[in-house]
Amino acid sequence: MSNCPAHQLTRPLPFIAISFTRDELLSYNDISLHPTSCTTATLRKFRLLCKGVSCFHHYRGRKSGKHHPHPSTSSHSKDGRSLTPATRVCHPQASRGRPFFQRHSLPITKKANFGLLNIRSVNNKIDDLCNLWTDKGVDILLLTETWHDVDSVFFKRLLSLGFAVVDQPRPRARQESLSCNHGGVAILAVPGFRLKPLKMNVSPTTFEFVGGRITFGSYNCSIVVIYRTGVITNTFFSEFSDLLDRISVMNEDVVVAGDFNIRLEKLEEANTKTFGNILNDHGFIQCVNQPTHEKGGILDAVAIRSTSPVLAIEIIDTGLSDHFLIRWSSSMTRPPPIYKTSQRRSWKSFNLDEFIVKLQNSSLTSGVVQDLDDAVAIYNTELFTILDRLLPLKFSRLRQRPSDPWFDDECRQVKKKTRRLERTATKTLKANDVSRWKDQLRVYRKILRQKREGYWRKKLETERQSSSRALWTSLNSIMGRGRVPINNSINADKFLQYFQTKIKNVRDSTALCQPPSFSDGSIATSSFDEFLPTSPAEVIRLIHSLPNKQCSLDPIPTWLLKKVAPILAPFLANLFNKSLAEGKLPQTFKMAHITPVLKKPNLDISDTSSYRPISNLSVISKLLERLVHVRITNHLNNNNLFPLNQSAYRRSHSTETAVLKVFSDALSAADNGKLTLLVLLDLSAAFDTVDHSILLQRLGSYFGLGGSTIKWFDSYLNGRSYQVRINNCTSSISSLTCGVPQGSVLGPTLFSMYITELEQIILTHGLQAHFYADDTQIYGHCEPHKVMELSLLVSACVDDVSRWMCSNRLQLNSSKSEVIWLSTCRRRHQRPAAPIRLGMDWISPSDSVRNLGTFFDADLSMSAHVSYVTRTCFLVMRNIKTVAASLPAPALKLLLTSLVLSRLDYCNSALVGLPKSLTRRLQSVINASARLVTGKRRHDHITPILQDLQWLKVDKRISLKLVQLVFKCLHQMAPSYLAREIKFLSDIQNRKGLRSSTSSSLYVPPTHLKSAGDRSFTVAGPRLWNHLPTNIKTASSLAQFNVLIKAHLHQME
Repeated sequence: MSNCPAHQLTRPLPFIAISFTRDELLSYNDISLHPTSCTTATLRKFRLLCKGVSCFHHYRGRKSGKHHPHPSTSSHSKDGRSLTPATRVCHPQASRGRPFFQRHSLPITKKANFGLLNIRSVNNKIDDLCNLWTDKGVDILLLTETWHDVDSVFFKRLLSLGFAVVDQPRPRARQESLSCNHGGVAILAVPGFRLKPLKMNVSPTTFEFVGGRITFGSYNCSIVVIYRTGVITNTFFSEFSDLLDRISVMNEDVVVAGDFNIRLEKLEEANTKTFGNILNDHGFIQCVNQPTHEKGGILDAVAIRSTSPVLAIEIIDTGLSDHFLIRWSSSMTRPPPIYKTSQRRSWKSFNLDEFIVKLQNSSLTSGVVQDLDDAVAIYNTELFTILDRLLPLKFSRLRQRPSDPWFDDECRQVKKKTRRLERTATKTLKANDVSRWKDQLRVYRKILRQKREGYWRKKLETERQSSSRALWTSLNSIMGRGRVPINNSINADKFLQYFQTKIKNVRDSTALCQPPSFSDGSIATSSFDEFLPTSPAEVIRLIHSLPNKQCSLDPIPTWLLKKVAPILAPFLANLFNKSLAEGKLPQTFKMAHITPVLKKPNLDISDTSSYRPISNLSVISKLLERLVHVRITNHLNNNNLFPLNQSAYRRSHSTETAVLKVFSDALSAADNGKLTLLVLLDLSAAFDTVDHSILLQRLGSYFGLGGSTIKWFDSYLNGRSYQVRINNCTSSISSLTCGVPQGSVLGPTLFSMYITELEQIILTHGLQAHFYADDTQIYGHCEPHKVMELSLLVSACVDDVSRWMCSNRLQLNSSKSEVIWLSTCRRRHQRPAAPIRLGMDWISPSDSVRNLGTFFDADLSMSAHVSYVTRTCFLVMRNIKTVAASLPAPALKLLLTSLVLSRLDYCNSALVGLPKSLTRRLQSVINASARLVTGKRRHDHITPILQDLQWLKVDKRISLKLVQLVFKCLHQMAPSYLAREIKFLSDIQNRKGLRSSTSSSLYVPPTHLKSAGDRSFTVAGPRLWNHLPTNIKTASSLAQFNVLIKAHLHQME
């Protein structure tokens, strides 16, 4: 007792945020004599008590030194939150005479708050809405008049921060516009809540709405947000009643809220009575009885149907719009805060010279490798040991919350002044006080905007001059393109079980199929029995070609590996040579860490099927795979073993060349009066279900691998394992018994070798095929009177393909495959509409299909593709426009070039010869992008702007792509299936005697239709080439050709 002042013991207990049990209080007198007689927790409580730490109520305004009533007489705050002693917070900073607020120390029993606000545009108001969540205590926010578009930058940034979003933008009447989109509704929830879209299968025409189901623990609540504008009609009341009919059957709490634009304070008006009667008939209570607009009137409504009593509604003027915030509490408890535990090294204090000295003194410089697994263990242990000495791992536990790096002391001072004026205005309700507060609020928002824009301008300008990777990281952060956090309710083992079940289902469906047979002889002209050894110089070159990515299995980051590559290269070269010679892969290299990544931002984050697995492998294992890939690719190329029409993961091949080949063949057939039947096959989890034994037999029997090479691939495929990692939590380890390793260097090439027999099966039916990995295209041509024969032929071909896939343990998903007839619009009436049998399913021909990112329409007009590209580009530009003020001009130009013009240029070689009505729409994308970069007005002449930016117009960009492909075809830099279509005039038999046969001109085949034959690559490419000046056609390299052709096209404009 002598160690504790008397005045501290007589202080009322409710002031202190410490709870004591009866036994703890009775044992207090014995603590000084027998301190070991109580628990550590009890001792800690009494130490805090004896230090005289002041405590405060958690809500704003309760300061140290003020009189606090006893909890028995005052147990609730103004907003209905419990103020029992458990909700008070104790902190050492309290003794300094200022309040301290820790939301994370509040108990989980705190009630969640809802809020409704007509925001009048969410763009550039993310800081203001964050203040609503932190200062106003709103957990679930219902917004009307969001003025947002699909894929909004604002909502993507919230998703990347862990917020839950369900939104519904107003459909645009004109997609090709950068104007503001009015209307729109959304539901936002802070991290911890589960928010899923609520589907009600209604399509009202008189109002906009969005529905969601909010869940936390065992509590569910359905929410519908409505925005209505325009004249009130009986149709609105009818559609509104139908909507309530659907949600009234839900056995849970339901909230219907929004901006109805009905004067609900005028109780005698017919519209108000009708609206109230509809709510009463469905069991809802309209809770708002105060004005919700700054000019008076109740325009916003909150109707609740709940088994628990409805708490008080608060009307709060936020100054963000002419509508007030409506806040109310619910019976739902608030989720606890989310913490992220991580361990990392502080690289700011890293000394590279010291690291190099220790590395040179380690055993890694000896270069001697006795055992593969021991050598890998030594490599990892030595590097980990050196780093642990220089930069020991530090554990941190941080609460996930939005943070603004531009929010400095000036912002804090202005915010403090704004909040003080807000409290004064709320207390006095005088017009002068309210006016001063709103003026100060505008100043505060202006400072925030200036600070944010200045911060990003300076940061992006610095990164643009130093690191392109850092620049794109910042640009993705601005655009909200970061990864959406994984839902905490799904653990790593649940993901592992989902991935295993998905593969098992496919494997079980093919388990009874007859395995394939293999011939004894190889078609390879030479066998491949051993790998060529590597050298330290090759290892250094490959290390520097690695991207700056790393895996948790790596002892050092890739950027550091590049800096010390000359020191580690001898050791790694010996390690790799031993692996290649013995035909063995170290067991450590067979381990993969799987990270689930959300497929699309708008998918349900609580559903495991919304995620795709991303595999991370050790950088050193990928380095070894690169060495093997170089050698196996050389073997395939030297023996012509690659399938001719396989465009995936091959030099000079791409999706664009694959699309151009198929589309050009269809145009040539249409020029000759034929119809083309195109079938796009879909495979289920193709890469993950490759059978290892079949693949190894095919590598030996078909591709000529033997000796240590086939032994190495056997070791590479078998004995692999993986585990799922989520936020430093890992699942159990699972064996990988089938499939090529995801995320590996060799995986795509091995899959292409696995399905190489498919091409021959399709060719035996007289059809043509083209592949891009597992994307398979089958097509054939016929006269109009033979369409039935072609349909039957395709069905028989698909049957053989399906049987081959089944015997090779792959599954053809015929129900998701697509069919389309291609011809000119003149033969539209000759295209059959009857469905075609693909396997066990009958598939009806489509009007348009998506093929490798390009839309084919039945008329070969590319109008569907042009519409998609312009709509997508303007959507991206509208999102960029919302953040354009924060970007310097070079960064803005880079962003538009990468995200907009790249979409415009993709597969534009198939757009040659389009009518001006379509190219004009594409040109509008370039014009809008140029004006956005330069800040010019719509009426300013566009040609000088494009010349300043060095941007070509659409027709010139198409011509550029075509002549670049022709140049590549002439210099063995293009796929053989395109290069063989380009011929010199001197190569044509009946042209050898002409003077033109000695020139560099190309042969242009004769055509019948400008809308078909003239647009094919075999005609349009040579025709453009023949009009080029001689100095351009005789360029010695592709780089020189690009410089000359771009200058030539700019001069033509």
